[in-house]
Amino acid sequence: MRAVIETSLPAIGARARAAGVRLSMHPGQFCVLSTANPAALDNSVAELDYHTEIMALLGLAGGWHPMGAHINIHGGARAPGTEGFRCGHARLSQATRDLLTVENDETAYGLEDLLPLADLLPIVLDLHHHWCFTGGAHIAPDDRRIATIQASWRGTRPMGHLSAPRQDLLPAGLDPDTLPDFQALRVAGLPAREMRRHSDRMWNRAINAWALGHLAWTDLEVEAKAKNLASHDLAEALATAAPPPETPPRSPLGRRRVAGAAASR
Repeated sequence: MRAVIETSLPAIGARARAAGVRLSMHPGQFCVLSTANPAALDNSVAELDYHTEIMALLGLAGGWHPMGAHINIHGGARAPGTEGFRCGHARLSQATRDLLTVENDETAYGLEDLLPLADLLPIVLDLHHHWCFTGGAHIAPDDRRIATIQASWRGTRPMGHLSAPRQDLLPAGLDPDTLPDFQALRVAGLPAREMRRHSDRMWNRAINAWALGHLAWTDLEVEAKAKNLASHDLAEALATAAPPPETPPRSPLGRRRVAGAAASR
């Protein structure tokens, strides 16, 4: 089996590179660097190094995030904090450090919590997680914190995550042309955990229009149950949108990677 993998992955990686396709991996949430459990840290380091081995077979390891490739994780346990994350990060091989990114989540590490790590590794801004963590904020593409996120990628085009809450949160459904109101949904009796769930498709046209503004500075990876169908929703929104005035040019890779399907938890 290993021989099959070792001979097949290089060809897959070569095809992706030739097509300008950006590849990423997202280990499960058990894979954390900020932990007080030595066994959990040992397992996480081994898991991340394993993911790096796969990236190496694809021809996407060695150097800083080749072609934007990355292995993304969440912050981990809250108690050890960002200093605990730094200690765990120091355990990784250099090849793994050069591929690693960290994203904000819904409960433990918001965007502000992760910004102190911008000197260590790239930050992936998850727009839906930010909406959940802040209780309803739709961060603007020109938010002052975006500059810190961009700088953390050190010249590589950033990656961001996009998803939408489920349309059926209320019996009558949510308005597809209005940005979901987190606080109004809470007043209606919905628990926060229900708002965190990913939808099947990118059904909300207002979310899509808002998210397209972020393409000026980042690629967007869609996290949805219907995977490629949801990515297609966003691509259609881009195809029909009027170009914003004086939009900064995106890199050739950014033009190709409007949205990508990712496993949704």
